[in-house]
Amino acid sequence: MTRTGAGIDRAQLAGATRQVLKRGRGIKPDVLLVDTPGGQVVVKDYALRPAWVRWRLGPWLARREQRIHRALAEVGRGGGARHRHAEHLAALRRAQRRREQRGGLGANIGTKDWYSKKAKFDK
Repeated sequence: MTRTGAGIDRAQLAGATRQVLKRGRGIKPDVLLVDTPGGQVVVKDYALRPAWVRWRLGPWLARREQRIHRALAEVGRGGGARHRHAEHLAALRRAQRRREQRGGLGANIGTKDWYSKKAKFDK
């Protein structure tokens, strides 16, 4: 009895599959829409792939995708380093626009072409 991450047995997976969203080829998994007691879930199934894909590549890809989803969920909650970086970059760009409006030094923050508009510094 092999349990999937959705909380159902592999034996129950075929009966619980509502729709095949994408039939995998080569090393790519089958993507299934499955009914579970907790609701519908999307399952990536590597069962029909070669053994090295099932035992090495599939688990590695699943862990990688899980890390990505967790990071995106954290960004959605307003946390995470990427979110803080974006806020910091936006603040730098606002400061740049204020300096340029006053005629001070200007630079395109976030790009590679830095330049000096005038030799006038903020006092």
